[in-house]
Amino acid sequence: MLALKSTRQILRFPLREGLIRNCTRALSLYEIHNLKNMNPTLQKPQNIQIPLPTRLRAAAPSPNKTAKKELAPTRQMPRKNVIKLTSDAVNNLRSMLDEPSMKDKLLRIGVKQKGCAGQAYSLEYIEQPEKFDEVVEQDGIRIIVARRALLQIIGSVMDYRDDELQSRFVFTNPNIKSTCGCGESFSTTK
Repeated sequence: MLALKSTRQILRFPLREGLIRNCTRALSLYEIHNLKNMNPTLQKPQNIQIPLPTRLRAAAPSPNKTAKKELAPTRQMPRKNVIKLTSDAVNNLRSMLDEPSMKDKLLRIGVKQKGCAGQAYSLEYIEQPEKFDEVVEQDGIRIIVARRALLQIIGSVMDYRDDELQSRFVFTNPNIKSTCGCGESFSTTK
C-alpha cells in the first residue's frame, strides 16, 4: 500500500477503500468533500474513518457506550447575600416601601463615577431588575444590587443612621481603599 504525505498525492492516485484509512495525517472536511465527489464509491460514511486530533479524543464519546452517565446529585449550598442589612436599615426600608406611592417598586443600589475619590453609591427606585442584577432578600425586604457594582459592593453592610443633622444610609464596605475628606466618594481595590 502506498503511504501518502500530501493532499496533492491523494488527488493524483486512484482511490481505494483502504487508502484513506491508512493516511499518515487527518484530512480536512474540504478534502473529504473533494474525495467523495471524485469517487462515488466513498459516499458511504462507514468507509471513511478519520482519527480525531489528540486534544479531542478524550472528549469524544466512545461508540460502544450508548448509555448516558447519570450525574451525581449536587447539593445546593445557600448563597450568601452580596450585601447585609442592619435591623435599622430593614425597618427604614420597610416603612419607605410600604407607602402607597411605592407599591411594586424596588430599591436599586449602584455605584457611579462621582466625587473626589472616583466612585459614590447611588440609590434609585425601579420597577423590574435588569438581566444580571443581584436580588437580595433579607427579613422580607427585597433590594437590587446593580450588576456593574457587584465587585465594589460585595461584602458590604448597609445601615441607617438618624443624627441631629441628617438621616441617611451608611455603607460599611471592606473593599474600600481610600475615601475623600467629606466621605461622599470612595475608591476600591482592583
